[in-house]
Amino acid sequence: MKILLIEGSMDERQSLVSQLQRWGHEVVCANSANESFQLIEQSPPRFIILDTTRPDLDEEKLTQQLRHLIKAYVPIVLLVDSVDPDRILSCIQSGGSDYLLKPVNTNQLKAKILSMQRCSSTMRQLEEHVHHPEQVGDLDETTGVANRNVLDQSLQNEVARCTRYNLPLSAIQIGMDHFKDYNDKYGHLAGDKCLKKIAGILKKEINHPTDLVCRFEEDIFTVLLSDTGTEGALFVAERIFNTIREMAIPHRDNGVSEIVTLSIGVASLFPDPCTVPNQIIDNAHEAMKRTKGLGRARIERYEA
Repeated sequence: MKILLIEGSMDERQSLVSQLQRWGHEVVCANSANESFQLIEQSPPRFIILDTTRPDLDEEKLTQQLRHLIKAYVPIVLLVDSVDPDRILSCIQSGGSDYLLKPVNTNQLKAKILSMQRCSSTMRQLEEHVHHPEQVGDLDETTGVANRNVLDQSLQNEVARCTRYNLPLSAIQIGMDHFKDYNDKYGHLAGDKCLKKIAGILKKEINHPTDLVCRFEEDIFTVLLSDTGTEGALFVAERIFNTIREMAIPHRDNGVSEIVTLSIGVASLFPDPCTVPNQIIDNAHEAMKRTKGLGRARIERYEA
């Protein structure tokens, strides 16, 4: 099994690598967040060990980013130097799977790996049964992404799944700024082509099998991110926002810029048995509406 080890101490890194290799695992090491992202893009690991004791890393943010970058469920075991319940809870809520106290006991490490492998197998089986919009009736005719019917069904499924496994769920609402003015100036065919470009970017930016891109309204898309908390959702939103800006699609009647820009709202929650599925969409939509009152072309997070 391929394991990504993000460990700052050279001595501890060498010790862990030697032990993991003796158990037959392939180990790749990263010394920074960016290096870990590059290794994941080259060849995703099946297991991640993250040292949270390093002062140069924001472990919560990094955990969220790692969780989103990998397409399948991958266990993330956190190495901690003390049992601080609040800190450990925050890291687990950010996407961590479990933790180990440093210095690492090899028997405990082996037990965690075996246990997490079983969890991964279960999660992959669940993901295989997730409904994907493959039928023509499931797709929006203009953009080729899922339609509202698929979103409604996916919300029901994901709220139930995240409730059962105590996982976070996030939604991103994405609106093209001054879309009506774009249609008026460039024509409806050009407007449709622009929406297709945006939809294509959204599909490239989601990774998990349980994630979903949907056309919510005429110029509004929804991205549903399962097992992703606030930091991870903001990370995805920023990538979408910046990618569209870098494309520099002309829009001279935008009002805030001469290129196409987006107004984006982000909302996250941990569903429970009382959660109404549409709540997270309503929250993300409210955050997106707030961006328009603040001048558009920005990202806002839902605040209760």
